[in-house]
Amino acid sequence: MLPFDVPGSAWFSVDRRFNPEEDLHEELDTLLALAEAEAQEATSDYRFTRVINDEFTNTEKSALLRAMWQVAFADGDVDKYEEHLIRKIAGLIYVPHQEFIRTRLQAAAEFEQNRG
Repeated sequence: MLPFDVPGSAWFSVDRRFNPEEDLHEELDTLLALAEAEAQEATSDYRFTRVINDEFTNTEKSALLRAMWQVAFADGDVDKYEEHLIRKIAGLIYVPHQEFIRTRLQAAAEFEQNRG
């Protein structure tokens, strides 16, 4: 279990991203538990980012970063640790800094637009 609560708005962001017609909380909880178990056994991030580097196109890598930013913005406040993690992953999957910034700005604009 995570040492913090995931805000409902973050779940909504993930739900909407993967299936806007269905509530995926149960599936997301299962996926999160599996990810936590894998992360506890991992000694580095390379194990995870290698798969992304091997399988994702540049467009898919950008979409992944944008989705991460959307989750970070879901509670209305991007924490410095959230930004650090996204920046670290962007570097590990070889996304140029310009694209890192572009995806952040896109997610921020979407958050503001949806906030109304």
